[in-house]
Amino acid sequence: MRARRREINIFNMSLLDILCGALGAFCFMMLVALPYYKPPGHEPDLVKARKKTDQLMNQLDQMKSQMRDAKSAEDMTALLEQLKAQVRALQGQVSILTSERDDMQRQIAQLNAQMRNLQRQVNQLTAEKNQLAQEKATLAKENQTLETKNLTLTDTNKNLVARLQAKQPFTVLVRADDSSQGVEPILFNRAANLGKFSFNHIFKGWTEGEFNRDFTMHNAMLSDRGIGWFENDDSPPDKKMELFVRLTNEKASRKRTGITGMIGTNDEHVNPPIELPRVTLYPDRFWILLGTVTIDAASQPHFTEATTAQREDAWQELTGSTPPPTPTPPPTPSNEERANAQAERVQRQELYKRVTKLLRIPFDPSGANDAEILQLSDELLKQLPPHDNLRREVQFRRDHILQMKAQRERQAAPNESASPTLPPKR
Repeated sequence: MRARRREINIFNMSLLDILCGALGAFCFMMLVALPYYKPPGHEPDLVKARKKTDQLMNQLDQMKSQMRDAKSAEDMTALLEQLKAQVRALQGQVSILTSERDDMQRQIAQLNAQMRNLQRQVNQLTAEKNQLAQEKATLAKENQTLETKNLTLTDTNKNLVARLQAKQPFTVLVRADDSSQGVEPILFNRAANLGKFSFNHIFKGWTEGEFNRDFTMHNAMLSDRGIGWFENDDSPPDKKMELFVRLTNEKASRKRTGITGMIGTNDEHVNPPIELPRVTLYPDRFWILLGTVTIDAASQPHFTEATTAQREDAWQELTGSTPPPTPTPPPTPSNEERANAQAERVQRQELYKRVTKLLRIPFDPSGANDAEILQLSDELLKQLPPHDNLRREVQFRRDHILQMKAQRERQAAPNESASPTLPPKR
């Protein structure tokens, strides 16, 4: 007998029922669990999950096409539609979460940028803080150094003040009766170390005018008015100095005149001035030894007048010659001579006023004051005596104005460069 041919079906209705039941149970569980489902935090995981879902949907479609039971197929189709709807809802949530994640990433990037900026600011502020700390330390050291220097200078100043107070500086002031005669006192200490120069050599230079301090106009004006001074700034105890006075005029303009003077200290209330003896100077005997100044233990000066013999010996020793005889005193001037002398003094005072006016006219580079200075200086040069010390200042101003005028003319001339001209030496 011929054997019946049997068909072997792996996917029969029973198996399909089981699969559909299992699928329905899975779908029901998925529908229940979907509200509590949270997608992965990273985009690659979401992409993988989506791909896996698509694969499952394709497999379900394949299984649907293999089903032969229409009702089961319809049920499965309905379930698949619900599943697709749920998947689309999940995809919407995933998109929302992805957008939120992107926003959060952008915010994180902004926060990271702000954090980097803040870190840079912190680093900058830290560097500035360190720099300020270094500067503070440097300034503290400088302040300490300055404080030390200040203390040193304060101590030095105290020592100098103490030394100055101990030295007790004083001034010798002399005046000539004839205001046309310039006078100058000076103190010499023969015991001092004078180096390679002897006392006689230095004294001779003084008598010849090397130590004349009336080179400035201020001193010249005082000298021409018969006033001279000597400032002594070192008066240690037991110091002994000889005080001399001389006429500063040239020999041709020297006149007989009486000399008076005084020695004054800084504190005249405690130490009153010392009056110097009155002496007379002549054209030939134009200097004289007034006396000796001795400094006591309290640094105070004391004066001892020289005798006639001491003055004669000083002239003999310092000049190497016999002093000229003292002229006999002139007779008492008559009223006419007194009137002439008074007129001469008034005339000289007028000259002083005009010289002072000349000195107050400023040098103007534009030449605005040239005419006035030249006119006044020419008038004064005609009126001043040939050996008068004021002629030097008047002549200096006149020569300087002429040089400035010539220089301006050279600068104004074409194709000629003007070279600067120094003022003449006084």
